Amino acid sequence: MIKPTRPEVVLFLGAMLLLGATLSGAGLAARAWQLRRMATRDFRSMEIAIYDYREQQKKLPVRGKPLEDVRFGTPAAPNRNLCAVLLGAPGQGGDLNPGNIRYLRVGTASYRRSGINDKGDLVDPWGQPYQIVLDADDNNVCDMPGTSLSAAIGVPVAVWSHGPDRKAGTPDDIISWK
Repeated sequence: MIKPTRPEVVLFLGAMLLLGATLSGAGLAARAWQLRRMATRDFRSMEIAIYDYREQQKKLPVRGKPLEDVRFGTPAAPNRNLCAVLLGAPGQGGDLNPGNIRYLRVGTASYRRSGINDKGDLVDPWGQPYQIVLDADDNNVCDMPGTSLSAAIGVPVAVWSHGPDRKAGTPDDIISWK
């Protein structure tokens, strides 16, 4: 058996290190794409739930007739209020969903998995609550006051995530209407 020389061993280890780094980078990119894809699926689930609710109930899942668009996902208005109605859990939706019809179909949140967290909020894969605006004034525009986002025109529901950096208004934000 021929014993490899020191330069051959170094060359072999360098090649293995380069191959490992390349494969690791590709794996990280694939995981990032998968998490973004998970968020866009949640957008569609929320949009469909609200469309179905509106079709059956002939109104949006909010109390009264607001004069302006309604936003969920903030500390003052967590999206759990909306999710409780759309999930149809007995006693959760109150008079907005007396039949306890399940409109929203999502799983339970866990590490790097979006879904309903232990507080009842629908969270993105990074653990942050989704931001949701309903076109409650029926002008075919979801206004985004207090954000750096432009209005969502032509949609009755706008959903977005702050993305991997968990900060609002940065390039990695994921939005449903573009």
